[in-house]
Amino acid sequence: MSTLSRVSRHSRFSLAVLACGLGLATGACQEPEPPPVQEDPCPTIALDSMQGDWIKVTGKRGDHLNRFRITGEPGAYRAFLIPGFFTKLQLEGQQRGADYVFDEQLSGKMQQEFQTGYRTRTRMYVEPYKRSCSLRVVIASVSMGDSGKEVEKPRTPGFEEFLPFPKDIEFTFVPPTGPVFLGSAARDRSVAQSQLAQFEGGPKPDHPLGEAIPVGVFSDTSQDGPDSCSYDMDLYFDDKPYKGHRDHPDESLGKAVAAGQVKSGYRHWYVPAWFAPYGGNHMFELYRYRTCSGERELIEINGLEAILN
Repeated sequence: MSTLSRVSRHSRFSLAVLACGLGLATGACQEPEPPPVQEDPCPTIALDSMQGDWIKVTGKRGDHLNRFRITGEPGAYRAFLIPGFFTKLQLEGQQRGADYVFDEQLSGKMQQEFQTGYRTRTRMYVEPYKRSCSLRVVIASVSMGDSGKEVEKPRTPGFEEFLPFPKDIEFTFVPPTGPVFLGSAARDRSVAQSQLAQFEGGPKPDHPLGEAIPVGVFSDTSQDGPDSCSYDMDLYFDDKPYKGHRDHPDESLGKAVAAGQVKSGYRHWYVPAWFAPYGGNHMFELYRYRTCSGERELIEINGLEAILN
């Protein structure tokens, strides 16, 4: 091709571009159509909408013993993690790019034990995963190494998958802050006090299994609220609503159970015959409420992981 031909072709191309820019040409100068907008397959799975209850899933099976609840607002999330059986941990979240890292909250003696290497803490990484409309999670044990730096040990290789917890199933998530007493200590406050002195501030952890176990709590009425309010409790056994005897369960049996009498400044929250004829470790929980002017408000969660034998 001659130099003249190349110049001529270049000039024609330049004029065409100039014409398109001045709006003098049609047809070939039309704007290309934008690519179709891809619809978000799961808009609720996102960094700014992680609040709610989540359950671990392996294949098509859910594992209710591994679950967590996220509360709060984006940027200030809090998680309540159940990493197996009845252990409940509180973790505070911090955004880290495309995911959140949640750290177990330790204080006092537990924090000192962690700093000196006598105990571990739990860390959880949570990332929205659009490809499977789930949360990808890594749960790790963190210890203090010899060099003074934290050492992470994930409990499983790779990610664990969590999906939204079914709405029609109720489980507990929040760690108890007060004790529950069984047997004679549930009936008699003096026995309960002696157990606290004997077992380092906690109730006696074991009790014979049975179909009528006394379960109770004693609370300071000055901390519960005004005398004009009413008081009741919701009962949970093994993290699920208590329904009484297995042969004739009652959905309402463990809801809004009235608190007992007040004596010497203490209110008695008492269940005289809790059905628990099962060996091994089991969780008793009492969610204590007051109702003032029609508004029901949680006072405290009392719990005990007991060994029934």
